[in-house]
Amino acid sequence: MGIGKIEFIERYGGIRLGESSEQLKSRISEIDELELKFRSGSLNMIELEAIQRRLCDLKGINFDDDDDESY
Repeated sequence: MGIGKIEFIERYGGIRLGESSEQLKSRISEIDELELKFRSGSLNMIELEAIQRRLCDLKGINFDDDDDESY
C-alpha cells in the first residue's frame, strides 16, 4: 500500500509543474538518501546544514525564510 497524498506532499514536496516521472523518481530517491544520511548520526554540523538546505531545495521550501512568528 502506498503513502497518502498528504504524507507524500509533506515528505517529498509534491509533484512539480512540468516535472517528468523520471525527474520525480530521481528527486524522491535523492530525498530518501539524504534523509538516511541526516539520521545516521555521523555528520558534523556543517554537513547537517548542507543536507537540510538541499532537502529544503528539493521539497520547494525556502530554508532561510523567517515566516514562523510563533517564537
